[in-house]
Amino acid sequence: VSGPGGSDNEIKAGYIQVTAPVTSPVAAFDAVPTSGTAPLAVQFTDRSSGSISSRSWSFGDGGSSTAQNPVHSYSSSGTYTVTLTVNGPGGSDVETKVQYIQVTAPTVVVAGFSAIPRVGRAPLAVQFTDASLGNITSWVWSFGDGGTSTERNPAHQYASVGNYTVSLTVIGPNGTDTEAKPGYVQVVVPPKAAFSATPTGGAPPLSVLFTDESTGLVNAWAWDFGDGGTSTVPSPAYQYESAGTYTVRLTVTGPGGSNTATQSDLVHVGADDSPVAPTAQFVFTPTQGSAPLEVQFTDRSTGTISSRQWMFGDSGTSTAHNPTHIFTEPGVYTTTLQVEGPTGQSAKKHQVRVLPARPQFAAAPPVAGGMSVSFTFNPSADVTSWLWDFGDGETSTEQNPTHTYAMSGNYEVTLTVYGVDGLSSSTELAVSIYGDAPPDNRLFLPAITH
Repeated sequence: VSGPGGSDNEIKAGYIQVTAPVTSPVAAFDAVPTSGTAPLAVQFTDRSSGSISSRSWSFGDGGSSTAQNPVHSYSSSGTYTVTLTVNGPGGSDVETKVQYIQVTAPTVVVAGFSAIPRVGRAPLAVQFTDASLGNITSWVWSFGDGGTSTERNPAHQYASVGNYTVSLTVIGPNGTDTEAKPGYVQVVVPPKAAFSATPTGGAPPLSVLFTDESTGLVNAWAWDFGDGGTSTVPSPAYQYESAGTYTVRLTVTGPGGSNTATQSDLVHVGADDSPVAPTAQFVFTPTQGSAPLEVQFTDRSTGTISSRQWMFGDSGTSTAHNPTHIFTEPGVYTTTLQVEGPTGQSAKKHQVRVLPARPQFAAAPPVAGGMSVSFTFNPSADVTSWLWDFGDGETSTEQNPTHTYAMSGNYEVTLTVYGVDGLSSSTELAVSIYGDAPPDNRLFLPAITH
């Protein structure tokens, strides 16, 4: 202010206060992601406007928060409604999003697989195909023969006959699962055809029952009855209309291949009803070997046969058509097949030679600079004598000899054992003599001879 007497002023700092208008809060939010598998972590973002002094979240699963932009984890599957409440000087507001978050259960892995082929003869190459379900990151195969793989769809080759259990373990973020299939892959021996017939003689029309006695896995049969007739039945009955002598063949087929058995002049159809005289005959394999020896006998008798009796020479007997017999002790056994029919009987004999068990012996290498080797041998009860051949022209009949070599070198030592009837078996072993040089203590695997 000014006047005749001068001027003056007064300043009042902050005297006038102008405030912004109070804005009512408006709740709003969004989230990422809004769906997925448990556990699902969700980032919530507050998009509210207006004057806000506090906020409150409700996530629909019992969880809550007062943070502006919280992260919440859903541990269980379900559909969740989320609510955000905001408060300010101008009041409060709520936004609710119904069924906003979709949480699904974790994907469970389920192991499954197939293979082709599953049956066949060795070596058998098999292709495996994964048929598992779920989110899988790795595969572990076990083929049952010691082989494994981590490929998804591996190929594997089986070298030996047997039934193999295959398993597949699958691994994923949500767990593991294993499927095992016992005996899933079968590696088989080739089939071996064999058969019998009864009766094998008579007047026409003659009805004959053929019986399949094949071994191995067989899934197809082909019969040739010798008169133009055929059959694919495993054990057929066939009627011969005309007189004659007929050769019969059976071919069997399976996953392991095919094989044919032929019995020449097996069926005799006479002009009258007179039976044909039986004639005994048989073959066997092997004809000799070390005890215990398993022998397969095959009847090749002809004529009208009503019964048969096998006598193996070791007190064992059988009435089977084609028996298998095990000879447990060394010796020469006379095996007899006796066949009988309406017109009489016939017998045939063959000898089976069962050798002593192959001898096993050990050789102690010489010490450095030595030339002597000690041999040890424990004979079995069926051995009556033995002979050592040291490979340098020297021999011995001692049980546990020590032999001194005159010169360094490689020598083949042979031990021959003798049993009843002069039967013998031998084992050979290579030894090395180095004189003053350090000895080679390796003992080579024996080469077996008879």
